[in-house]
Amino acid sequence: MTTTTTVTAALSTELIRLLGPDRVLTDPVDLDLYRYDASMETGRPDLVAIPATTAELAAIVNAVLRHGVPYVVRGAGTGYSGGALAVRGGVTILTRDLNAILELNVAERWVRCQPGVVLADLQRHVAAAGLRYLPDPSSYRVCTIGGNIAENAGGPHALGFGPTSNFVISVDVLLPDGSTATFSESDPYDGGLDLRALLVGGEGTIGVITAAILRLVPEPESQRVVMATFADQDDAVRMVERVVGDGLTPTALDMLTGAYLPGAAAGDDPSVLFIDVEGRDEEVAAQTSAMVAMAASLGGTAKSLRVDTFLEERATLVRDKVRRMISASGLPRYYLFDCVAPRGRLRDLMTVLREAADRYRLPLLNTFHAGDGNVHPAPFYDPADPGHQDRLRGFLAHVLARCAELGGAVSGEHGVGLEKRDLMELFHDPGELAAMGAVKRLFDPEGLCNPGKILPSVLPSPRPATHSASRALDVDLANGVVTVSTGVTFDEVTAALDGSAFELAYEPWGGPADEEVLAAVDAGRPGRREPYRIRARDLIVSATLAGAGGAVRTFGGICAKDVSGYELRKLVFGGRGRLGRLVSARLRLSARPVARHAVVVDCDSVDEALALAGRLHRTTLPFAYLMVTGSTGRLAVEVGLEAFGGRLDRAATELAAIARGGAPPVEAGTFDRMLPGGPWAHRDDLVARHAGGQSFRSIPALGATWVNARGPVPPGTTASWSGRLAEAVSAAW
Repeated sequence: MTTTTTVTAALSTELIRLLGPDRVLTDPVDLDLYRYDASMETGRPDLVAIPATTAELAAIVNAVLRHGVPYVVRGAGTGYSGGALAVRGGVTILTRDLNAILELNVAERWVRCQPGVVLADLQRHVAAAGLRYLPDPSSYRVCTIGGNIAENAGGPHALGFGPTSNFVISVDVLLPDGSTATFSESDPYDGGLDLRALLVGGEGTIGVITAAILRLVPEPESQRVVMATFADQDDAVRMVERVVGDGLTPTALDMLTGAYLPGAAAGDDPSVLFIDVEGRDEEVAAQTSAMVAMAASLGGTAKSLRVDTFLEERATLVRDKVRRMISASGLPRYYLFDCVAPRGRLRDLMTVLREAADRYRLPLLNTFHAGDGNVHPAPFYDPADPGHQDRLRGFLAHVLARCAELGGAVSGEHGVGLEKRDLMELFHDPGELAAMGAVKRLFDPEGLCNPGKILPSVLPSPRPATHSASRALDVDLANGVVTVSTGVTFDEVTAALDGSAFELAYEPWGGPADEEVLAAVDAGRPGRREPYRIRARDLIVSATLAGAGGAVRTFGGICAKDVSGYELRKLVFGGRGRLGRLVSARLRLSARPVARHAVVVDCDSVDEALALAGRLHRTTLPFAYLMVTGSTGRLAVEVGLEAFGGRLDRAATELAAIARGGAPPVEAGTFDRMLPGGPWAHRDDLVARHAGGQSFRSIPALGATWVNARGPVPPGTTASWSGRLAEAVSAAW
């Protein structure tokens, strides 16, 4: 794509004066190095600026804003969609030297860092404290946290734990008007909207992340990988369907297909599943045993491996597959992109990929996160062939168009960027795209912050649509979702799922047992399993809102793994009608535990309760929930354990010992304050509420308190941006 030179001599001089000549690149050879990322797209900047401090970063942004010059923030340049390319010239800002790990809180399990921190460095840093940061894209050795947040990066373990958005507690952001803000996951509890969700996956188009607080989890007690091999690719897909459909809970379920060469007879290259299972010893033993037996029943062979052994075997397997493909096809390179199919249409997508390989004469391997339908086709090509880019682009467009017909998503982790922006209309209706455009214009009215990404070159005109007022409850086990409309209660959802291997893992606070599901979502009621299982807002796959005139807009689709554009669907959690009336939502289902154990421990004071909660939190017990509750004359710690294989006897014994005053085999501590940037004065707040005789439920690890079932505290510091956003999105109807 042609770029336009926009950097003036005055701006260049100002930046050199600010940063020094060594940190401002203008030589054409230097600039060409930043023309590319890992995609086929290009975009050459006119100048590259390299700040060493957050203050310098802010000064650069303010300078380019004064001069009316577009700017793009770039990390390691490992993106697959052209998201960090200067498609309109201007200034590229490198974050490589903003690479400090600012604070690690082992007790509360979070880390605060700058955007230039390399993911592998962060993982090593927290691993020394026995903790993990779970998002694990394949570029982890070089990619940076800022890029991961911008793209909402996933990786194999997104199946079990979710993508980056599930682990971002808060972000400090430099907005396109030059102001700064902190957006936190707790904002909906404080009367705001979850603006953090727009920054995560926003591809750097509505602000520059200067720091982030990230959630950590403890190392598991046990971890194994089942490697299952199948001569027939379809048998491997059947095993994927069985694993998920039977309610097993792998934390990763990846697949590497056999080679497909158009026009050639089927070879003997097998398809292989890599299934990661982790948790307590009993869970892992039960699940891996079931998976090995399942593979045999479907005509495959399987073995359970230690992680280090698996990594060695997988590296050898992938290397040999690629070498055989190059030898058989004579084509030395492959191109990688991603798309998502609904889990129930995975076999159909495999057929689509083979058809596309035939049509464009491209030998094909597929590597993908099969458990959530996120496919990474890898067509092989010869870069010396002058028509290779046209064929690759044709292949991509064909596969994505068919994926849209299957009800899929344009991206599960690579993002939209330049590569897929003009295909967004296939996946999102004009009304949703109009709402995304409203978000972009609100935060970036001048269009200077990473322009030309995510949204189509020309936005289509919204089409009128209305919503049926009929009451509906639809369970779709094949795709692992349930759709509820106005009036449907949690009790009804529970009854509809009775006898299945799934449940809706959302038990909200502050409402009656027969509360309507949409009412709890709209009010932003936290679920009692947060944050140990999953946050309620991360269960929202799509949401339908009705405007004042009766027109409706749907945000999201049917795929749980979907990073195509701004995550508008998450704004409805705690939306309280500000974006429109919530009339329908599609929520992700979770596997049903095979064993549960609950305990209530009475305490004499808030300090005693928080100390006990702190000791428990620092163990590796399999929590479903852990909360402090208060009511007239009673203060208690409520604990729920659950297992997805094996029994809970040993965990229950450990819990009982700690509840009686025994210390866990880790450093003890208390929840004496809220996570940084949050609105809750946690310990003092609970003391005051208990002394005043108020009923409350509090999740110390989440930093959220719900009082008397009446709702959250008054709006906080994000109310201004939340109100403006609600107005902008509503006006896009």
